[in-house]
Amino acid sequence: MPDTYGLDPGADAVSWARRKTMRRKAVPLTAILLACISVAAVPGLHVARERAREAHARAAREQAENTAALLRAVAQGHEAAVRAHLQRGVDPSHPDRFGVTPLHAAVVSGQEAMVKQLLAVGAEVNGRGRCGWTPLHLAASEGRLDLVNLLLTGDADPDARDDAGLTPLHLAVDEGRTQVIEALLAGKANPNAVDMQAWTPLHHAAYDNRSDIARLLLANGADPRAVNKDGRIPGECARQQGYAALSRALAPPPEAHPGPSAASLPSRGPGRRGT
Repeated sequence: MPDTYGLDPGADAVSWARRKTMRRKAVPLTAILLACISVAAVPGLHVARERAREAHARAAREQAENTAALLRAVAQGHEAAVRAHLQRGVDPSHPDRFGVTPLHAAVVSGQEAMVKQLLAVGAEVNGRGRCGWTPLHLAASEGRLDLVNLLLTGDADPDARDDAGLTPLHLAVDEGRTQVIEALLAGKANPNAVDMQAWTPLHHAAYDNRSDIARLLLANGADPRAVNKDGRIPGECARQQGYAALSRALAPPPEAHPGPSAASLPSRGPGRRGT
């Protein structure tokens, strides 16, 4: 019986097989048409892509210029200019190419009013700038208690870690900022947070011989038994630096050993009472 190609399989088996193979490999007409259309549209597609790239680059330049202008206004404390930029739709959280956001700029320049204004419009409070520092890292390091409290009220993360694993509490301890330390601890900062070398704030206090800060940390739950990557507890860091008094003060209390239970105590024998 001839097939749709007009061949008789029994009479011409080779031709039959060849035709069947061609049928399986045939390219659909739709695919051929689409390919032709794509080839014909290449010049137009190229132009469209170039225009899209140019538009993207233009938008990026405009955004960078707007961000730079906003950063300048914030750093200089020009509230009216800042307000105008924000009303024009400039993003209050967008960083410059160095990772500096308007809130970073406000903290660095000590502009409390700017911090309030930016937080009020929803600026990202935990944006990470150079070295991974958040605005709270900057405020803690600089000892700006007023800004620390503002940022904490604005939901800043007291346990945010920078690229070295340091939290704002680590930095405040390093700089000896006692009031900032108290504010961070009141804001639920973890006294046992560890950096990349597994140093806690208490390790830092011990290494720098900051006895008052060490006592403050201990009073707020710092662990004198925490071990860093060198295998040292805070007291050993103090001893290594020659701070014998602080090393003794940081010596962990001896482990409590439970006494014998009442059931395990020997009972008095009869007639032994009073002897």
